[in-house]
This record gives sequence, structure tokens and C-alpha cells, in this order.
Amino acid sequence: MSHEKGSGMQGRLYSHTDTRGAFMRWQSLILTAAGMLVVALALPRGVRAVAPTGPEPLAQRLEVARLRAHFDSVDAELRHAKELQLTPSQRRARATLIGWLQAYRDAGRFPRNDRFPDRAMPFFRDGHGALCAMAYLIERSGRRDLVDRVASTRNNAFIAELASDRELRGWLDSVGLSVTEAARIQPTYAWEEVRAFVAQYDSAWNQRDTSAVSRLLAPQYQYFTSRGGVSSRAETLVMLSDPDYRLEHAERSEIVITLSSPVAVVSSRWVGRGSYRGRPFKDDQRCGQTWLQASRRTWQLLSEHCVQITPATPL
Repeated sequence: MSHEKGSGMQGRLYSHTDTRGAFMRWQSLILTAAGMLVVALALPRGVRAVAPTGPEPLAQRLEVARLRAHFDSVDAELRHAKELQLTPSQRRARATLIGWLQAYRDAGRFPRNDRFPDRAMPFFRDGHGALCAMAYLIERSGRRDLVDRVASTRNNAFIAELASDRELRGWLDSVGLSVTEAARIQPTYAWEEVRAFVAQYDSAWNQRDTSAVSRLLAPQYQYFTSRGGVSSRAETLVMLSDPDYRLEHAERSEIVITLSSPVAVVSSRWVGRGSYRGRPFKDDQRCGQTWLQASRRTWQLLSEHCVQITPATPL
């Protein structure tokens, strides 16, 4: 079996280019306005109670209402989480953080995408100093240094993409939160949801977490190699669990997401090195992934196809 399979922390480059002309831009404005109306009607009644007038644009006030509804949902999930194996200290810290999250929700000072007007993009801290929910919780706990470091190095990363950050994982453990819960706290959009699942998949593969990878792979999953080979879901999981498969380094970048609900096509560049059955490999690949929306907040990987950009080390 050729290698051509691995994972790593997802790169932060995310681009979506519209080149369909002025007509499509007018159509986009009309659809955006209609979408805002649909979003407003779809929100719970209490969330829909947005003041009809005010200094802020309607879209911005609707977004604040949407985010508050998101944090209400997260608050309920965190409070009712079961089977938590936490120490008394972790339980106290967790309860405190849940209270802080409610205060953050009520204040309504959320970061704005003030640098990328043509795409959805998460911000750990925006240009005006507004913090995302996780950054707010970390800073309020006394770890301003950790917030400053992430904001200066990976300001637009998803929490799932920061899963390998030992300092952040240590902080999460100290306050009784899992990486999954931290990622849930961070709001997502359709584009961001897909990107977050790509990051989860990469992280799970890199950590050889076969259970997590299995949950992310669709039952019909197939992997197509640049040599014309095809690997099934079962064969892929066997390879991942093989002790002779070792991934020393991996990085995904140049990510472009195209959505046509319920399908998302993800193009990316994957660079990795390691060994398989004693033979070293070094790959630089252009990869295409097809993701299928399995439920409202769940995406599964249906297929992957990777081709070498530069000559690979043969196995």
C-alpha cells in the first residue's frame, strides 16, 4: 500500500473567491438580505426580540443575538454534562468558568472580523481588543500571557486546531474542560464548521485516535491514491492502527472550501514525513476531500484523493 495518508494541524489560510461578476454580486446582496430575514425568523422568540432601531446595523444586532443563543445552548450543555471524572478543584474551576461564560454572553462584546471582509474567520482577539469566549475565559482566569501568545501567533485558528498546544491543553485540564467542549464554546458558521471538522480529523489522525477517526469517516468512505489505488474505510483504519505506521510531522495549508449543502469539497496542501513498515516517506500533496453533512452539526468524510506536488519518497 502506498503511504499517501496522514494528518497534521490545519493551516490558517482560507480563501473563497467569487468571480461571477456584478450581477452575481447584486444577487448576493439580495440573498444576504433574505437570509438575514430567514435567520431572524428561525431564532427562538426571545432571541428574535432585537430592537427595531439602534446605532448598530441590523446584521450586527442579529449576529449578537445569534451568538447569545449559541452561548445559551453551550451553557446548558456544560451544566448538564454527565460522567465527568474531575477532581474537586477541577469541578470548582469548571463551575466558575461556566458563570463567567454567562457574563460574557450578557456583555455582548464579541470580536468582529475586521480584517477579512470577504470570508468568515474566527478571531481570538480582534483589532479593537475584543476577545472570543475562550480567550475571555483564559484571561479572566489570570492567564493573559497565554491569550497574548495565541493572539500573536495563531489569532485566526479554531480551538480544535490548537489541540496540540500543550500549554492550552494544560489550562483546559486544570479547569475541567475537554478540547471538545472548548471547541463547542467557539461559535461556528457553515464554512467554519467544515474547517473545524477537517482540523478534528487531522488532529485525531496525528494522535492515532482510531475511535475518533472512525466517527469522522462515513460508512462509504474511500481513499484514492495518486497511483490509482483505492483504500476502503476498513483498510484505512487498519493502516492507522498499524504500529509500523509512524507520522513524525504533518501540516495542512492552502485550504479552500466549496459548499453545496449537504456536501462540502475541501482542497488543501498536505506536507508530511514519517515511515511505514520501516520505509521512510516524505510527501507534498494536493488533496481533495468530500465531506457530507450527516446531521445539523455533524460532518463526515466521504472520500479523499491526493496527488503529489513534488516527487514523493517511494515506499
